[in-house]
Amino acid sequence: MRIQQPHAVPTAVRAAAVTALAVLAVGCSSSTSSAPAGGGQPIGPAAGSAASTGPSNAGPTDTGSASSSPASSSPASSSTGASEPSAASKMVCEAEAANDIYAAVRVRTGSTPAASWRDHLYSCRYSYPGAAVMVLSVKELPTEAAAISYFTTMQRSFPSHTARLVADQQAFTASTGSVFVRKDAKVLEVDVSRLPARFGQPPYPRAVVAYTVAAVIMGCWSGS
Repeated sequence: MRIQQPHAVPTAVRAAAVTALAVLAVGCSSSTSSAPAGGGQPIGPAAGSAASTGPSNAGPTDTGSASSSPASSSPASSSTGASEPSAASKMVCEAEAANDIYAAVRVRTGSTPAASWRDHLYSCRYSYPGAAVMVLSVKELPTEAAAISYFTTMQRSFPSHTARLVADQQAFTASTGSVFVRKDAKVLEVDVSRLPARFGQPPYPRAVVAYTVAAVIMGCWSGS
């Protein structure tokens, strides 16, 4: 099997990665009781609450809006399947990660994130003003070999994808701007297909947002 070499990281992506690394200097282990840097409000559940929040996408948004209230401390969740998601998977919906994502993109969620667990896929839906949605999903596989196979299948489903590394992990950016990252026996997807073309404060291309959020989650996993 031919291994595709990662492409060079564009300047905009590198700049966004610097932002993500600055966020991760505090890290996902930080307390959720304090507001994110810059005077914003936390967007995740309160510290100590159960892991939470769920699937899929959305459309254009007014990224300048910060008037929506932060998420409540009891995010909705649903569970389907024989086993429970791992602690690492649940991190994508926990308050620490949510606050770090806010610190990176500077846009508040319009409602509490909602989680789902089905067929060993844990998904967390971040809903923003203007009907914009970003979905973080973690596919849990039984072995690293199975994760490589799943990652390769996803990669082939996007013929125009761009191979790259996120936090030294195998990754690719899809034609939608979404980013997939494989770490051990898990595959993270940051689905930004229903964010506007540019998102955040300041606005970045949504592919850059996806890369940045993926880097935030990799930092959370590395620190766990």
